Amino acid sequence: SVRQLFDAVIADTTKLGIAMNKADTAGARQHLANIDAIWVALRPLAQDLGDQTFEDLQRMIDLLHTAVERNRPADGDKALRFLLLLDESIPDN
Repeated sequence: SVRQLFDAVIADTTKLGIAMNKADTAGARQHLANIDAIWVALRPLAQDLGDQTFEDLQRMIDLLHTAVERNRPADGDKALRFLLLLDESIPDN
């Protein structure tokens, strides 16, 4: 479901942030790869949530890429904060 996939993105985003704070680049890249795999499944479902929610989710995925690719842990933290704010827009089923 959308909820399960979204929760998985949150979980891996949290782990990505922890890895980045420990300077574990390989771990951060692995969590980003997990997020990308989840996004492949979540993306078509997220389009049904409305344009704004979909675009916000896409921006956060892009921000996570910036965080890992440019070694910017603050961007990862920012993405997590915004994803948590989007939580209200995600249906429970």
